[in-house]
Amino acid sequence: MFRQIASHLLHSVIRKQFAKTVAATPAATGDTGEPSPPYVPPTCEFAVICAAEREVMGLIDRMRNVRSIQAAGFQLSSGLLAGKSIVVAVCPVDGDVTQATEAVITGHNPKLVLAMGFADALIPSAAANDLVVANRIIDTATNGVTIDVTEITTKGCHTGTLLSIIDLPNSPHERTELAKSHEALSAGRIALPVAVACGRRQVPMMAVYVITRQLNDQLPAEADHLFKQKSWAGRAGALLGGVTRRPAAATDLWKLQENLWQARGRLADFAEDMAKR
Repeated sequence: MFRQIASHLLHSVIRKQFAKTVAATPAATGDTGEPSPPYVPPTCEFAVICAAEREVMGLIDRMRNVRSIQAAGFQLSSGLLAGKSIVVAVCPVDGDVTQATEAVITGHNPKLVLAMGFADALIPSAAANDLVVANRIIDTATNGVTIDVTEITTKGCHTGTLLSIIDLPNSPHERTELAKSHEALSAGRIALPVAVACGRRQVPMMAVYVITRQLNDQLPAEADHLFKQKSWAGRAGALLGGVTRRPAAATDLWKLQENLWQARGRLADFAEDMAKR
Protein backbone atom coordinates (compact mmCIF):
# COMPACT_ATOMS: atom_id res chain seq x y z
CA MET A 1 0.00 0.00 0.00
CA PHE A 2 2.75 2.46 0.99
CA ARG A 3 4.63 1.84 -2.23
CA GLN A 4 1.63 2.84 -4.34
CA ILE A 5 1.02 5.94 -2.20
CA ALA A 6 4.69 6.94 -2.21
CA SER A 7 5.05 6.50 -5.96
CA HIS A 8 1.87 8.44 -6.69
CA LEU A 9 2.86 11.28 -4.36
CA LEU A 10 6.41 11.50 -5.71
CA HIS A 11 5.32 11.83 -9.31
CA SER A 12 2.67 14.35 -8.26
CA VAL A 13 5.10 16.51 -6.29
CA ILE A 14 7.83 16.58 -8.92
CA ARG A 15 5.36 17.23 -11.72
CA LYS A 16 3.09 19.74 -10.00
CA GLN A 17 5.35 21.69 -7.65
CA PHE A 18 8.16 23.50 -9.37
CA ALA A 19 10.79 22.45 -11.90
CA LYS A 20 14.24 22.01 -10.47
CA THR A 21 16.68 24.54 -11.90
CA VAL A 22 20.44 24.76 -11.89
CA ALA A 23 21.76 28.17 -10.92
CA ALA A 24 24.34 29.68 -13.20
CA THR A 25 27.78 29.46 -11.65
CA PRO A 26 30.65 31.68 -12.78
CA ALA A 27 33.23 29.58 -14.56
CA ALA A 28 36.53 29.15 -12.76
CA THR A 29 39.76 29.68 -14.66
CA GLY A 30 42.56 27.15 -14.31
CA ASP A 31 46.29 27.59 -14.77
CA THR A 32 45.94 27.11 -18.52
CA GLY A 33 43.53 30.01 -18.78
CA GLU A 34 40.76 27.68 -19.96
CA PRO A 35 37.41 27.91 -18.10
CA SER A 36 36.79 24.95 -15.79
CA PRO A 37 33.28 23.53 -15.46
CA PRO A 38 31.53 24.37 -12.20
CA TYR A 39 31.52 21.68 -9.54
CA VAL A 40 28.24 19.77 -9.37
CA PRO A 41 27.84 17.47 -6.35
CA PRO A 42 26.66 13.90 -6.95
CA THR A 43 22.88 13.61 -6.85
CA CYS A 44 21.20 11.60 -4.11
CA GLU A 45 17.69 10.25 -4.56
CA PHE A 46 16.29 12.23 -1.66
CA ALA A 47 17.24 13.89 1.60
CA VAL A 48 15.35 13.43 4.85
CA ILE A 49 15.36 16.31 7.33
CA CYS A 50 14.08 15.74 10.87
CA ALA A 51 14.28 17.36 14.30
CA ALA A 52 15.45 14.43 16.45
CA GLU A 53 17.41 11.24 15.91
CA ARG A 54 14.73 9.15 17.60
CA GLU A 55 12.36 9.98 14.74
CA VAL A 56 14.58 8.36 12.08
CA MET A 57 16.33 5.57 13.97
CA GLY A 58 14.20 3.01 12.15
CA LEU A 59 15.13 4.50 8.78
CA ILE A 60 18.86 4.65 9.51
CA ASP A 61 18.77 1.02 10.69
CA ARG A 62 17.55 0.00 7.22
CA MET A 63 20.28 1.88 5.37
CA ARG A 64 23.45 0.18 4.10
CA ASN A 65 26.99 1.55 4.07
CA VAL A 66 26.02 4.25 6.55
CA ARG A 67 28.49 7.04 7.22
CA SER A 68 27.68 9.63 9.87
CA ILE A 69 29.34 12.98 10.48
CA GLN A 70 28.70 15.96 12.70
CA ALA A 71 28.28 18.94 10.39
CA ALA A 72 27.87 22.59 11.37
CA GLY A 73 24.69 22.59 13.41
CA PHE A 74 23.35 19.21 12.35
CA GLN A 75 24.14 15.50 12.22
CA LEU A 76 24.28 13.88 8.79
CA SER A 77 24.04 10.18 7.87
CA SER A 78 24.47 9.03 4.29
CA GLY A 79 24.02 5.59 2.80
CA LEU A 80 21.95 3.34 0.59
CA LEU A 81 18.25 2.59 1.00
CA ALA A 82 16.86 -0.06 -1.34
CA GLY A 83 19.95 0.50 -3.46
CA LYS A 84 19.40 4.27 -3.74
CA SER A 85 21.68 6.95 -2.30
CA ILE A 86 19.99 9.04 0.40
CA VAL A 87 21.02 11.34 3.24
CA VAL A 88 19.37 11.89 6.62
CA ALA A 89 19.98 15.15 8.49
CA VAL A 90 19.01 15.66 12.12
CA CYS A 91 18.56 19.40 12.67
CA PRO A 92 17.64 20.38 16.26
CA VAL A 93 14.84 22.90 16.60
CA ASP A 94 17.13 25.31 18.45
CA GLY A 95 19.47 25.49 15.44
CA ASP A 96 19.19 27.16 12.05
CA VAL A 97 17.11 24.54 10.24
CA THR A 98 16.81 26.60 7.05
CA GLN A 99 20.58 27.02 6.79
CA ALA A 100 21.16 23.34 7.55
CA THR A 101 18.67 22.31 4.85
CA GLU A 102 20.38 24.55 2.31
CA ALA A 103 23.73 23.03 3.28
CA VAL A 104 22.34 19.54 2.63
CA ILE A 105 20.99 20.66 -0.74
CA THR A 106 24.33 22.23 -1.70
CA GLY A 107 26.38 19.24 -0.64
CA HIS A 108 24.19 16.39 -1.88
CA ASN A 109 21.98 17.78 -4.66
CA PRO A 110 18.85 15.75 -3.74
CA LYS A 111 16.08 15.28 -6.28
CA LEU A 112 13.58 15.65 -3.43
CA VAL A 113 13.63 16.74 0.22
CA LEU A 114 11.42 15.03 2.78
CA ALA A 115 10.65 16.77 6.06
CA MET A 116 9.74 13.89 8.37
CA GLY A 117 9.08 13.30 12.03
CA PHE A 118 6.58 12.79 14.82
CA ALA A 119 3.40 14.83 15.04
CA ASP A 120 0.53 15.43 17.43
CA ALA A 121 -3.03 15.07 16.18
CA LEU A 122 -5.15 18.21 16.29
CA ILE A 123 -8.32 16.51 15.05
CA PRO A 124 -10.17 13.51 16.57
CA SER A 125 -10.01 11.43 13.38
CA ALA A 126 -6.19 11.34 13.27
CA ALA A 127 -5.21 8.14 15.06
CA ALA A 128 -1.87 6.95 16.41
CA ASN A 129 0.49 5.83 13.63
CA ASP A 130 -1.55 7.56 10.92
CA LEU A 131 0.52 9.36 8.30
CA VAL A 132 0.03 13.05 7.54
CA VAL A 133 1.10 14.43 4.17
CA ALA A 134 0.99 18.23 4.27
CA ASN A 135 -0.48 20.26 1.44
CA ARG A 136 -0.01 23.40 3.53
CA ILE A 137 2.50 24.24 6.26
CA ILE A 138 1.98 27.14 8.65
CA ASP A 139 3.44 28.44 11.90
CA THR A 140 1.78 30.11 14.87
CA ALA A 141 2.35 33.53 13.28
CA THR A 142 0.34 32.40 10.21
CA ASN A 143 3.38 32.36 7.95
CA GLY A 144 3.05 29.48 5.56
CA VAL A 145 3.60 27.74 2.27
CA THR A 146 1.41 25.59 0.06
CA ILE A 147 2.63 22.26 -1.29
CA ASP A 148 0.88 20.95 -4.36
CA VAL A 149 0.29 17.26 -3.60
CA THR A 150 -2.55 14.97 -4.53
CA GLU A 151 -5.03 14.34 -1.72
CA ILE A 152 -4.78 10.88 -0.17
CA THR A 153 -7.97 9.00 0.65
CA THR A 154 -6.34 5.77 1.88
CA LYS A 155 -7.25 4.69 5.41
CA GLY A 156 -4.57 5.71 7.89
CA CYS A 157 -3.32 8.60 5.73
CA HIS A 158 -4.39 12.24 5.83
CA THR A 159 -3.72 15.24 3.59
CA GLY A 160 -4.06 18.71 5.04
CA THR A 161 -2.49 21.54 7.01
CA LEU A 162 0.50 20.87 9.24
CA LEU A 163 1.27 23.35 12.03
CA SER A 164 5.05 23.75 12.27
CA ILE A 165 6.08 24.57 15.85
CA ILE A 166 9.13 24.31 18.10
CA ASP A 167 7.59 22.55 21.11
CA LEU A 168 4.83 20.00 20.68
CA PRO A 169 1.79 20.48 22.95
CA ASN A 170 1.77 18.30 26.05
CA SER A 171 -1.91 18.29 26.93
CA PRO A 172 -5.24 17.70 25.17
CA HIS A 173 -6.26 21.25 26.09
CA GLU A 174 -3.20 22.73 24.33
CA ARG A 175 -3.88 20.66 21.21
CA THR A 176 -7.52 21.68 21.15
CA GLU A 177 -6.60 25.35 21.42
CA LEU A 178 -4.05 25.03 18.61
CA ALA A 179 -6.64 23.34 16.44
CA LYS A 180 -9.12 26.15 17.03
CA SER A 181 -6.56 28.87 16.35
CA HIS A 182 -4.94 27.43 13.23
CA GLU A 183 -7.35 24.91 11.67
CA ALA A 184 -4.57 22.37 11.24
CA LEU A 185 -4.94 18.61 11.38
CA SER A 186 -1.59 18.00 13.09
CA ALA A 187 1.41 19.71 14.68
CA GLY A 188 5.01 18.78 13.94
CA ARG A 189 8.47 20.32 14.12
CA ILE A 190 10.77 22.08 11.60
CA ALA A 191 8.60 21.50 8.50
CA LEU A 192 8.24 25.20 7.65
CA PRO A 193 11.95 26.17 7.72
CA VAL A 194 12.70 23.11 5.58
CA ALA A 195 10.03 24.20 3.09
CA VAL A 196 11.41 27.75 3.05
CA ALA A 197 14.90 26.46 2.21
CA CYS A 198 13.58 24.22 -0.55
CA GLY A 199 11.62 27.11 -2.00
CA ARG A 200 14.72 29.27 -2.11
CA ARG A 201 16.70 26.55 -3.86
CA GLN A 202 13.80 25.37 -6.03
CA VAL A 203 13.99 21.77 -4.88
CA PRO A 204 10.74 19.77 -4.63
CA MET A 205 9.80 18.86 -1.07
CA MET A 206 7.23 16.93 0.89
CA ALA A 207 6.34 16.95 4.58
CA VAL A 208 5.37 13.50 5.85
CA TYR A 209 4.73 13.02 9.56
CA VAL A 210 3.41 10.19 11.71
CA ILE A 211 0.93 10.73 14.54
CA THR A 212 2.43 9.66 17.86
CA ARG A 213 -0.09 11.37 20.15
CA GLN A 214 -3.80 11.58 19.52
CA LEU A 215 -5.85 14.63 20.36
CA ASN A 216 -6.75 13.48 23.88
CA ASP A 217 -3.51 11.68 24.79
CA GLN A 218 -1.64 12.87 27.87
CA LEU A 219 2.11 12.27 27.94
CA PRO A 220 3.33 10.91 31.30
CA ALA A 221 5.29 13.52 33.25
CA GLU A 222 8.31 11.19 33.37
CA ALA A 223 8.31 10.88 29.57
CA ASP A 224 8.05 14.63 29.10
CA HIS A 225 11.08 15.14 31.35
CA LEU A 226 12.94 12.29 29.62
CA PHE A 227 12.47 13.70 26.12
CA LYS A 228 13.75 17.11 27.18
CA GLN A 229 17.16 15.67 28.01
CA LYS A 230 19.77 16.20 25.29
CA SER A 231 22.41 13.71 26.46
CA TRP A 232 22.32 9.98 27.09
CA ALA A 233 23.48 10.60 30.67
CA GLY A 234 20.61 13.03 31.19
CA ARG A 235 18.10 10.55 29.79
CA ALA A 236 19.44 7.76 31.98
CA GLY A 237 19.15 9.97 35.05
CA ALA A 238 15.63 11.06 34.14
CA LEU A 239 14.57 7.46 33.57
CA LEU A 240 16.03 6.22 36.85
CA GLY A 241 14.60 9.12 38.82
CA GLY A 242 11.14 8.75 37.28
CA VAL A 243 10.91 5.02 37.96
CA THR A 244 12.23 5.48 41.50
CA ARG A 245 9.58 8.07 42.32
CA ARG A 246 6.74 6.21 40.61
CA PRO A 247 7.38 2.52 39.84
CA ALA A 248 4.31 2.35 37.59
CA ALA A 249 6.10 4.79 35.29
CA ALA A 250 8.20 1.86 34.04
CA THR A 251 5.11 0.30 32.43
CA ASP A 252 3.98 3.62 30.96
CA LEU A 253 7.41 4.34 29.51
CA TRP A 254 7.72 0.84 28.04
CA LYS A 255 4.34 1.16 26.31
CA LEU A 256 5.32 4.59 25.02
CA GLN A 257 8.60 3.21 23.67
CA GLU A 258 6.72 0.46 21.82
CA ASN A 259 4.44 3.07 20.25
CA LEU A 260 7.44 5.13 19.15
CA TRP A 261 9.09 2.11 17.53
CA GLN A 262 5.92 1.54 15.53
CA ALA A 263 5.92 5.20 14.48
CA ARG A 264 9.57 4.98 13.40
CA GLY A 265 8.65 1.93 11.38
CA ARG A 266 5.89 3.82 9.59
CA LEU A 267 8.27 6.59 8.55
CA ALA A 268 10.93 4.07 7.51
CA ASP A 269 8.35 2.14 5.46
CA PHE A 270 7.33 5.29 3.63
CA ALA A 271 10.92 6.33 2.90
CA GLU A 272 11.86 2.83 1.75
CA ASP A 273 8.89 2.68 -0.60
CA MET A 274 9.91 6.05 -2.00
CA ALA A 275 13.35 4.58 -2.74
CA LYS A 276 11.82 1.49 -4.37
CA ARG A 277 9.43 3.38 -6.65
